[in-house]
Amino acid sequence: MTHSIYHDLTIKAPLAKVYKAITEPEDLINWWPLKYKGVPKENEACTFFINLFPF
Repeated sequence: MTHSIYHDLTIKAPLAKVYKAITEPEDLINWWPLKYKGVPKENEACTFFINLFPF
């Protein structure tokens, strides 16, 4: 089973800053995953670790 998450939002920031925020692991983890593992390259696998049950 696979799951998909889609976001549609407007961001008021320079394109280069937005691109970096969603493509660089050290910036990407600031969005919502707790940890990131993988190689940020085309055709490579990436894993995002999130805490779905914080209780």
